[in-house]
Amino acid sequence: MKGVADSGPLIHLTEIKALWLLSVFEVIYLPDAVWEETVRRGHTDFGVQGTPCTPEIIYFAQST
Repeated sequence: MKGVADSGPLIHLTEIKALWLLSVFEVIYLPDAVWEETVRRGHTDFGVQGTPCTPEIIYFAQST
């Protein structure tokens, strides 16, 4: 199963240490704004090696 993630759920799942719930997905797509707000700014450990969340993370830039 594939999914597209928004910042809010990723940040709040991190806060309650429940990123593992995303393991139901095989692939999660992150728009560039979501990647910037969550991973790059450090608001979530989503995508960090060792995080108990196992889907493949695909970052994609939105065309302007």
